[in-house]
Amino acid sequence: MTGSKRVLAGQAVERPEYVRQLAELATTGAIRPVIDRRYEFSQMAEGLLYDERDPAVLAAIRAIIKRAHRAGLAVSICGQAPSVHPEYAEFLVRCGIDSISVVPDAIEQTRANIARAELRVLLDCARR
Repeated sequence: MTGSKRVLAGQAVERPEYVRQLAELATTGAIRPVIDRRYEFSQMAEGLLYDERDPAVLAAIRAIIKRAHRAGLAVSICGQAPSVHPEYAEFLVRCGIDSISVVPDAIEQTRANIARAELRVLLDCARR
């Protein structure tokens, strides 16, 4: 850390065992878990079918975000799902994702999907 700026290092959380290690990562310094979609795309290239909306994948992402936040860490996700699937953007918002990274041509759609999801969350809270 220099001056008043804090430098964050990212740790790709692309394997299940990393979920269990988040607390350890938090004690080693300023680590930001990054749920990196490139790992899954490499699996697709090997002929395995993959759907980021699979309940097991969603459960793992929810667990990563929850454990990271308990450890005081922010969480980012890389990938196109929030721009292509509005319900995926809402899932991430409801889980408390801290940031989403997409390719430049998907930024506008992703922002729109996130804005709609945040509005739904606010409306749900107001109705309770």
